Amino acid sequence: MERFEVPDPNALPERLPAGRTEPRTVQDISPQIDFLYKATDNFTQSVQFADAKAGGVVLILSIGILDLFRHLRDFLDARDLSAVYGWIATVSCIVATVFGILTVVQIARTLFPRRRPGMGSLFFFGVVGAFPSPNEYEDAVWLASERELVRSMATTAWNVAGIASEKYKHLRLAYGAALLFAIFWAIARLGFSLAH
Repeated sequence: MERFEVPDPNALPERLPAGRTEPRTVQDISPQIDFLYKATDNFTQSVQFADAKAGGVVLILSIGILDLFRHLRDFLDARDLSAVYGWIATVSCIVATVFGILTVVQIARTLFPRRRPGMGSLFFFGVVGAFPSPNEYEDAVWLASERELVRSMATTAWNVAGIASEKYKHLRLAYGAALLFAIFWAIARLGFSLAH
């Protein structure tokens, strides 16, 4: 069984590094750090909202794609039933399939955007997780100047904003591809119906 050392609750904290003072009250905290905390929270909510919207696209796409794949052979063979409407159904089915695949690819890129470097931010999970122990992370934060902490928060805000931008870029492409999928799926259904 491992024993943990419990710090003395009556001990005074270590002295702060030269040039760094501890704020006396919450109101003394730098307005820049407060702004960066709020910006990071805002960007984080945007990332979560993009993921939820991607789920909506998947739900709508899944209804159409199931029907398309269930009747795929019918749509492809419709060209033998009618010279005009059959070919409309066949071509629309192929185009709808392409847009369905593009939608899935863009949803995947929305949910799993490219990795961004932590760039040394003491507030970024990738950097924090790289510390060998919580004590080493605590020491790094404790010894950081206010300017370094502002830089860490700014880097994190920039990282999260970049992730949100990347997600929304691919989400817009996914919505466009899903809309085109739905249009061509409907044309394929209509062409198949008229081919009979």
